[in-house]
Amino acid sequence: EVGALHDGVSVEIRESEVSGRGLFAAGRGWDRGEEVFKERPAVLLQALHTQHYLRVCGYCHARLGGVNEDLSRRCGTEIKLPVVEEEPEACEGEALSCGCGEEWCSPECAELDAAEGHGLLCVGELDEEHPLFLHKVHAIHTNEVFLLAAKVAGTILARVGEGEDAVLRQLLFWEQFCHLGKAWWEISDYAGQDEAELHTKYADTLASWELFQSGMLTRFTGCDRLAQLVEGMDLNWYGCMVSAFHLNRISVEGQPGLRSYMQAALSLGQRSSFDLQQILNQMVTFVTC
Repeated sequence: EVGALHDGVSVEIRESEVSGRGLFAAGRGWDRGEEVFKERPAVLLQALHTQHYLRVCGYCHARLGGVNEDLSRRCGTEIKLPVVEEEPEACEGEALSCGCGEEWCSPECAELDAAEGHGLLCVGELDEEHPLFLHKVHAIHTNEVFLLAAKVAGTILARVGEGEDAVLRQLLFWEQFCHLGKAWWEISDYAGQDEAELHTKYADTLASWELFQSGMLTRFTGCDRLAQLVEGMDLNWYGCMVSAFHLNRISVEGQPGLRSYMQAALSLGQRSSFDLQQILNQMVTFVTC
């Protein structure tokens, strides 16, 4: 499915001398910085190592705090950078939170996230022995991509209410995404990876899948059709999903709040009497914390 194109924009699929086959805007020239195309990723997960200091919406991933909050959380001490007119925007107002730790910028995002799988995957009301809770803990300690693969499965299963055709479309989409058809333990991450390491990858994937499958089956007790769907997405399917994310190195890097803030401050400092020394004094605190 093609993302949202701006009015008057046409696209074409052709070969590039640099990056191979791709989607290209066509029809007219473009100004530097002009937005041509926008789409939302099919599945999105915030990197775990950023979650302790960077608050983002669990659905649209908009920032939920300003640069001062981000830095204060990261340092464990209060940081107060002076206000910059061009400071990167963050969502205003009170964020909605879930017992699992997820937050959203609006009721709309919370509802959309629940409809696309969070309602199935949420561990907020589960005890620490529930398979889905153990699945999340296992992924945190072994491979965060297991959380991404589970999110894909949750997205598919969440479509059941829309009818069988909707589920089949999702399955087909992800099967095409994993077109290589090789599970994570069948592929070496680097030259010379030995059999013991490949066996560890298999064991980790198996443990993750068994916890996820068991947890999902508890969600669908008494619903044979949904249970069949869960069982149909077997270990090999799960392993291929994990390897597809690893091999493609798919990631979207947002502009860090501090970097954007500094760019705006430097720009303002060049155009006015804005005192950059105030920022530098606070940076000493940040660098040493």
